[in-house]
Amino acid sequence: TRRSSDLEQLGASLALAEVMLKMDKARAAEFMPEIELGGRDERPAIRRGYLELMDSMPNAMKMDFVPFIAKLFPVMLMGITGDKDKDEDAGLKAATSLVMRFGDLCPDLLYPAIHVVYMATLRSDSPEEASRHQIVRDRTAMLLGKVIDKVLEHKKFGQIGRAHV
Repeated sequence: TRRSSDLEQLGASLALAEVMLKMDKARAAEFMPEIELGGRDERPAIRRGYLELMDSMPNAMKMDFVPFIAKLFPVMLMGITGDKDKDEDAGLKAATSLVMRFGDLCPDLLYPAIHVVYMATLRSDSPEEASRHQIVRDRTAMLLGKVIDKVLEHKKFGQIGRAHV
């Protein structure tokens, strides 16, 4: 079960995502570099908090989140830890949420991030890093499959526009 501090952190990220939705778009954009940096923080608890915020933002902000996909999706993918419990892997949870929300709408923004992260994890400096990178590649490939499934599903029903084919 999740600890109360984890639940408080999750609640705070949901609330902050809602605040960013109500905020002026330009003002919200000013916070994105800090959110991106926080998602890369070396301290697991800090990184997890920012990844949980990134998990909440796409659903709260809807199409207003699109301009931030290119910067934040790679952070989500690199934040994948491989924890057995899906809810504990904040990077995977955030990346999956983004793919489910935008996989059919913005595959052209998702694929470059998938490619960059996959290529970046091919080289490792230590066995521990190599193991983690393998997990990131496996989950990233799985998410690419989900993007493809969403695109094909919408293409089948004629719901995808020319810009996204």
